[in-house]
Amino acid sequence: MESEPKPSQTYDEYWLWEMKFLNMRLNVYPRSESGKWMTFHALGPDLDAAWNRAKHLYRTGQLPEIKSMKVGTAAPNPAYADKSQDTKVICFYCGPASDKQKMLAIGRQVAEKMDYQAGHIAYKTDDMTRSGVSGCVYKIYRSN
Repeated sequence: MESEPKPSQTYDEYWLWEMKFLNMRLNVYPRSESGKWMTFHALGPDLDAAWNRAKHLYRTGQLPEIKSMKVGTAAPNPAYADKSQDTKVICFYCGPASDKQKMLAIGRQVAEKMDYQAGHIAYKTDDMTRSGVSGCVYKIYRSN
């Protein structure tokens, strides 16, 4: 993973993606049921380390319900011009959004495997994102 682009040093793309073709065919559900768990990280070495951890977990099958992932990069994203560019997000895509128990179990697994201790992780549907709605459907709180 050392030779792969680091989010904190990528300025020509807004997002770096991680996906496997096989995973895109798993857990098929309607587009309206897609969503993602989001973890938030300071732009810099912390973000790079979290992205490397997420990729390792994903590639080694330790996040089996995650279809794909993306991370925000150092490129200033005009879609988020009203928000701080010092914090970036890692999105863990999964669904179906209406299956609350399953989504909460996946969220707990992401938080645990990522050793995420920064407040909370949030689940948001892709329809909410496409509609420009802020907020989230589910939250899991974590503490230091």
